[in-house]
Amino acid sequence: VPYQAETGEQLFILHTGLRGAGELFMTEHYHNRTWTWIYRLAGWFSSFLGLLCVSHLLELVLDIYPTVRNMVTLGVTSLPFSVSITLTLTIIGVGWGWYRPIVGLALLVMGLLPYMVPISRIFLMRGDGQGDHRD
Repeated sequence: VPYQAETGEQLFILHTGLRGAGELFMTEHYHNRTWTWIYRLAGWFSSFLGLLCVSHLLELVLDIYPTVRNMVTLGVTSLPFSVSITLTLTIIGVGWGWYRPIVGLALLVMGLLPYMVPISRIFLMRGDGQGDHRD
């Protein structure tokens, strides 16, 4: 027997056993939440593998700019791991930005904060260096 929604549409969700509409929707909600986290984990893992494949190229480029290398590696030995975590948190934060702006902003900050600390140190060091040249 299909479920008749308030909008007039019929929903066909098949599960074993006899369940009420509330219990069925709660089960579907948990399934959707689980699959969402599985997709996020798969997205992070694919970005990690992709960055791992090009890590030697990234290391060659970053050897030219040691300041950028210090910012990107975040003190972690694995460059692909740190960059993939940041990319994943940033993308998820952008996705959440429309529906839950506070959660989206928090994820964006968590993703970008490790890079903001070294950048702020660089700007502070540049600011201190410029003041020393004046008499």
